[in-house]
Amino acid sequence: MPIWSIFARLLGKNNLHSPSSGWKLKSWDPSQVEASLEEMLSYAQKNAQSAVDWYWDKKRWKAITSRACRLAAILGAAAAALIPIASGWFGSAGATLKMNQAGYFCLGLAGLSLALDRFLSGSTSWMRYVTTATSIQTAIEQFRLDWDKLRASLAGQTPAGQDLAALINRIAEFSVTVRALVEGETKAWVAEFQANLAELQKNTAAAVESARAEVQAAQLKADTEQQAARPGGIDLVVDNAADTDQGYEVLVDRVSVRSGVTSKTCGVLGILPGLHELSVQAKMGSVSAEASQLVTIAAGAATKVQFSLAKQKMRGAGPQALSVTPPTTDKKT
Repeated sequence: MPIWSIFARLLGKNNLHSPSSGWKLKSWDPSQVEASLEEMLSYAQKNAQSAVDWYWDKKRWKAITSRACRLAAILGAAAAALIPIASGWFGSAGATLKMNQAGYFCLGLAGLSLALDRFLSGSTSWMRYVTTATSIQTAIEQFRLDWDKLRASLAGQTPAGQDLAALINRIAEFSVTVRALVEGETKAWVAEFQANLAELQKNTAAAVESARAEVQAAQLKADTEQQAARPGGIDLVVDNAADTDQGYEVLVDRVSVRSGVTSKTCGVLGILPGLHELSVQAKMGSVSAEASQLVTIAAGAATKVQFSLAKQKMRGAGPQALSVTPPTTDKKT
């Protein structure tokens, strides 16, 4: 088949149409009745046969499309079912995951093949074309038999009057029957195309909404995580800060964050949310003083903590040595 013919099919240029020649006005002169009747008969038969040939020709390509898509769907579904089993038998721990992913890929190809078959109307058009072509052929055979019966009743005489009208009416009925079959198939194609288009639009809208919902959910999750990760702070109040020798030192998780603070209040920023150990250390009268507690820091908020430094007890130098005094003894003189 020439390349231009294939492109013509893809572009839909080879549409069904009536024969361009064969129809012309007839005078129905008594001397030309047979010729006019023959022209009318020839036109009707050519029109019907053209429709049959068109459907049988188009049916071949629809059959190829349908069978290819269905075969791909069967092979893809079979591979999707067999690959996980094979991966369990022969695959290693690392290869099993990749083989299972290949199974999902084959399953997706099977679904895509079925969707293409439906979108391209491969199977349904194939069945419609075969049904319509067969129906037209049946109408042709029925017409030919009826035509022979009508002609036989004339016993070779030139038709006239009611006999001529009966022959013309039979040709008209035959042509209308053929056109009705073609029109019925066309209406079925239009209804199917509209249904597929509506379903495609519905699925597309659902996919868009699903994608939008996923994006919104992801954005909300990201915003929540970002909000939860915002650093917080500590609004610290040390009641007896004035009693310290040279101010106090603030430690978060045993890491110094502020030192030499002499004021009663102190702010500490940039602390990650969560549970932290807050400590305050200072010298009070050359004696170490300290206060500490666990503090829960909220994201993007300041947690108020109030301390009062307490002096640490002096540690002893160790157990005192016991001095043993020997008993006094009277000296004899």
